Amino acid sequence: MDRSMVTLDEFINVGKDDTKLDEAAQKVYSTDMDEAAKARETFWKLFKAAFPGAQNFNYNDPAERGLVEAALGNLRGAYQEADVSYMRDHAVRDALLNDVGNDRLANFALLSPPTKTGDAARDEIVKAHEKVVEAQENLRKGAENYNAVAKEIITGIYDEVKKSLDGNARYAHLTQDERGARAQAIANLARNQNYGLRILNAAADKASEKFDEKFANDGARAQYARENYVARSTMGANPDELRQNQYSAAKSLQLLASQK
Repeated sequence: MDRSMVTLDEFINVGKDDTKLDEAAQKVYSTDMDEAAKARETFWKLFKAAFPGAQNFNYNDPAERGLVEAALGNLRGAYQEADVSYMRDHAVRDALLNDVGNDRLANFALLSPPTKTGDAARDEIVKAHEKVVEAQENLRKGAENYNAVAKEIITGIYDEVKKSLDGNARYAHLTQDERGARAQAIANLARNQNYGLRILNAAADKASEKFDEKFANDGARAQYARENYVARSTMGANPDELRQNQYSAAKSLQLLASQK
């Protein structure tokens, strides 16, 4: 791939078109005719741009539904191949990372895919990163539908508190049952949604603070993010796994690069 033909905007736009296609694909055969019409218009615009000379589809003909589904698959495959090609060509990938810049990489390091490399010191940072992702996901699920995840949240809080009590010498005089009872009492507060969300917020803040403590400055933080993209786009036990990792890295980098 010729780096001179690739710009950061082009890279971002491939990701945006990929997202547009996924959204349209779900609505092409919607029973809401206005919704279906808009989805078909979006799909056709993207399809004819990728495959010039193609003929439009007759969505009202049941016999052509298979053709439409195949076309959607072909277009998605074309976008994925474009995404993968950016990360497969290491010179292009590195140039794109440089185009994003250290300031943005530092600010959005948590949007990079946390990928272990086998380096013990670096993988400690990855563990802290994964803790942040987990805490933020718990908070998101709790805010979205607390009752649906309350049991999971309470169990998670119990485990974290119990682990903290077990590792603190101040509580060494307590038996395991006594420590468990204290942990359960705190976890039970999360049966109330307001308390639960406050606990989840505090856990997310604490996880972010521990992640931030791993870096001396923004340059180190940006380098960590850069290493994550490099690691993800070069790891895989077989060609299919490598391709999936490259696709994952590309989508993550497109998201980061599009942030303002």
